[in-house]
Formats: sequence, C-alpha cells, structure tokens
Amino acid sequence: MSYDRRTARLHWATAVLVTVLWVIGQVIDWFPKECPGSQPLCAHHLGVLLAVVLVKAHCVAKPFGRRLPPANPGVWGHVARSVHWVLYAALTAVVVLGMLNAWARGDSIFSLFHIPKLLRPMHS
Repeated sequence: MSYDRRTARLHWATAVLVTVLWVIGQVIDWFPKECPGSQPLCAHHLGVLLAVVLVKAHCVAKPFGRRLPPANPGVWGHVARSVHWVLYAALTAVVVLGMLNAWARGDSIFSLFHIPKLLRPMHS
C-alpha cells in the first residue's frame, strides 16, 4: 500500500523547497547587498511557493489523499503522528515568520504587489 501521487508530490515539493530555502539561508550573506539579484533564487518567492504547497497539502490533499494505517498502532504510532504534526507546525511557523519579516521590511511579491513597510526607522 502506498500514498496517492498527489500526496507524494506535495511531500517531495515541500522537502525540496525546505532544503533549497535552508541552503539559500546559509549562503545569502555571501552576496553583496548592492548587487541586483543579491537574493539568489528570490528566497521570498520560494517562501510564498512553500506557503501555497502547505495550504494545498492541508486543504486539498489531506481530505482526498489516501491514508495509510499506522506502521505501529501502539505508542510509537502516537509518537509518529505527534512528530508529524510538530513538523507541520514548525513549517507553518517558518512561513508565518517569513511573511512577518517581509511585512516588517516591506517587499515586493513577484513584482505583482508591494507589501508596505510596517516598521519605520525612528529618528532621534
């Protein structure tokens, strides 16, 4: 027994996006801030894509996807489900924190709309 293709694709899309965003986060400071395209692969755009994938996974794939029986119905089955939900909560927290960061500094999303800058520098 295995998961349906849609659930598997969403799983791997999430894994790839998280990995790429982590790598970008590790190397972003190697690039000068003044250079055009100093944010390689537009990390905030990939963050938006991760948000879309997570919403799709929760709202679309979960109700219609195939649910496998737990590998171990005992205590370890409960631990596995708990860890699964903790990982989803952590991914959701990362996406929300990224959105708050974009909002705090002002940003452009896919050059389609501009997020106004929430925090203004204080003058002494």
